[in-house]
Amino acid sequence: PVNKKNRLSTHSFKQAFTKVFSLLLIAVAIQIAAFLILEAHSLAVYQHPLVINFSVLWKFALVYFAILFLFGKLFDRNHLRVDGKYLGYCLIIINFFLLGALSGKIEQLTYGLKEIKKPEEIFNHRTHKNFRLKYALPIDARISGYHFEVSSSRRSSYNNYTHYLTIPVKAFQADWHRLWLGESFTNKIRKHSLFEKVKQTNTWFVNKKKREFRESLKREPHFYEVVYSDFNQSFREKGFYSSALASYKSVVPLIVLRPHFEPYNDYKQSTIEIILLLISGILLVCVISSAVAAYYR
Repeated sequence: PVNKKNRLSTHSFKQAFTKVFSLLLIAVAIQIAAFLILEAHSLAVYQHPLVINFSVLWKFALVYFAILFLFGKLFDRNHLRVDGKYLGYCLIIINFFLLGALSGKIEQLTYGLKEIKKPEEIFNHRTHKNFRLKYALPIDARISGYHFEVSSSRRSSYNNYTHYLTIPVKAFQADWHRLWLGESFTNKIRKHSLFEKVKQTNTWFVNKKKREFRESLKREPHFYEVVYSDFNQSFREKGFYSSALASYKSVVPLIVLRPHFEPYNDYKQSTIEIILLLISGILLVCVISSAVAAYYR
């Protein structure tokens, strides 16, 4: 309501837009600082960035609520309409998820590429994510692991089935395997489909992907990416772990690698493009919120 405490703004559209945009940039800057502090803590405790640590997450949550409180107070000082403030709250929260995705992509660029001569050396470099060898890893094609997970949303009429395939590497002279190659694939099936139809669709899809995965391993990958490691909490795509265990030929601790057949520079370039897209998204969110707040000033 318009009253003595909440007067209509005397700012022009440009002035209101500039003020709100500046406030949102301040909020984003504090969010980035909080992310950096969380990452520094992970490095100090776990010797690795961005490890989920629930003992500090509540502190991060308090900082986040402080950001929303500060934004609201500074917004009110400019006597702008509450329409823009509430939208600003929502978009600050959206920026939280965008920054989380952005930090994950930036993290990928920090790993670099580690050159090794033997696959056994992977177990000696537990903080590295990407490895390159001079030859393709030999596999034991007689053994394969398989695991699938189902996810759904109330807003979607489809269920997402994520399939994890693994094949062991013959890197050690043993009947049990510690090093695996893995790949994941996803297909959608309409909800409320008959069980037999779901089973037939998944069986056809998995058999097709198994053949494609085995055929791909006949080529030499440009590099390998660690997708699961018992030695590092940052590399924990649990579906690959369950897939390797399902073969009954795995032994822990184990590591699962995803082969990449695109050049590393192309992989790096695509990651940079995603980073730029996320940064653009963050700025676009701030612009939209500022424009709405200025319009309803």
